[in-house]
Amino acid sequence: MNGLNVDARTYQPINNYGVIGDCRSVVLVAPDGSVDWGCLPDFDSPAIFCRLLDAESGGYFQIAPTDDTIPGQQRYLTGSNVLQTRFTSIAGELALTDFMPVKTLSARSQQEMHATAEEDARHCLVRIVECTRGEMAVTMTLKATPHYAATASTVTFVSENTGAVISGGEQHLALSIVGSQQLPSFFITVEQGAEDMHPVVIAKATLHRGELLIFAVGMVRTAESARMLAEHTSQPCEFEGSLAHTLECWRAWSARNTYQGPYAAWVQRAPLSPRPPRLSPKSWAGCATGITAIPGCAMPPSRSTRSAHLVTPRRCAPSRTG
Repeated sequence: MNGLNVDARTYQPINNYGVIGDCRSVVLVAPDGSVDWGCLPDFDSPAIFCRLLDAESGGYFQIAPTDDTIPGQQRYLTGSNVLQTRFTSIAGELALTDFMPVKTLSARSQQEMHATAEEDARHCLVRIVECTRGEMAVTMTLKATPHYAATASTVTFVSENTGAVISGGEQHLALSIVGSQQLPSFFITVEQGAEDMHPVVIAKATLHRGELLIFAVGMVRTAESARMLAEHTSQPCEFEGSLAHTLECWRAWSARNTYQGPYAAWVQRAPLSPRPPRLSPKSWAGCATGITAIPGCAMPPSRSTRSAHLVTPRRCAPSRTG
């Protein structure tokens, strides 16, 4: 986007969004590369991104060309809940790949159901932006609004600008950035108005063909755990391996569907979206809020409620496939 102007963004129709999940939660991704809804790490966690309900004050996580006139086209990678958004212009092309890593789609053991806080210290949303042709300037904007934007937050950068920690109340979000040290044009800053409760992290760089940046976030229970996660030195190959494994899991599960009749592509897509096939503990109660009731989700009494009519769905759009 050209500068910071959160008021310029209007409400998006609900059927404009792509949905990705990891069997514990889901996030909604708009065609302009903005995550406008996310309860992390579980369905019943307080929303950290809620611009879907409050375009002015709600949090979001956007990666897009700096020139905000370049439109995005979304598709799911075949047989998966991995979403790819492409931005194409005369000068170049960006591919933004979004996924929530999964280890397995099998039933969870009792031991996994009682995971410790340390086991939960992980990246639950990974966003890989790569220039596939020419060159293009890209901007990452991260506005985390803890507890449905009802709690003020603070931002602390980790060493060498490779990440940040955003804390508010009992929610602590770790941001890890991979690839920035190889880009001379990369810079990161924080902007916050005098009356704003939530600072906005903004990173910019110009990518040339073959160059990429990886932005990964994880929600943990303490600020110290968030700092450790943000400071962890990761290599691109780690996230690329996680992407490959996630694709393998989804495709193996999706391959169980052998239907070949009319509308086969839609039928095969249906089990993957809008809900993942397996829900982990604590997620059942929040699933209805996280998926079926998103437009009318109740906000805490301290915040003004945005009515469902603001994001009334139009007719059902065909599933994104690719």
